[in-house]
Amino acid sequence: MYYRHIYIYFFPIYKMKTERKRKMLVMHIIIFMVVIALVFFVIRCAISHGFFGKFGGPQICANTQCFKLEIVDTPKTREIGLMNRTSLDKDRGMLFVFEQSGPYSFRMKNTLIPLDMLRLDDNYNIVYIQNMAQPCTTDPCPMYNPGTTANYVLELNGGVAGELGIKVGDSITFKK
Repeated sequence: MYYRHIYIYFFPIYKMKTERKRKMLVMHIIIFMVVIALVFFVIRCAISHGFFGKFGGPQICANTQCFKLEIVDTPKTREIGLMNRTSLDKDRGMLFVFEQSGPYSFRMKNTLIPLDMLRLDDNYNIVYIQNMAQPCTTDPCPMYNPGTTANYVLELNGGVAGELGIKVGDSITFKK
């Protein structure tokens, strides 16, 4: 008997006397469910497009320009990198973090935009710059490996390093 009262309290459709009130309540429930579904859809789209936290982390500064970073530090995220992205804002970048210094090779497979690749040593000094690495149009994709070792590789929008006068030997600083 107690459960019946709870059910009636939470679902007042059974307490209503007229058919019109019942229809109105059902309509409100449907509208509420549609709104909830739309909210979940918008949040899901925002997450998949990286609007929550992807670029909310640290910044890296070179010369006078600071870049909001997306940090990739696992083999899976490093493999994906900036693949299938149609654009990258001029104030954004991706920092590849490696556990130890090495001559890491990069390729532009499924990368749709040209990139500048800045190789950094463990003191965040630029040891090599690959300007305007172009999207891959051949199979297999050419590898970018200058033979220098690096702990980090910073990818920026193609041409940004040249525009800002960033050169080998410059030091990079982090901002939070």
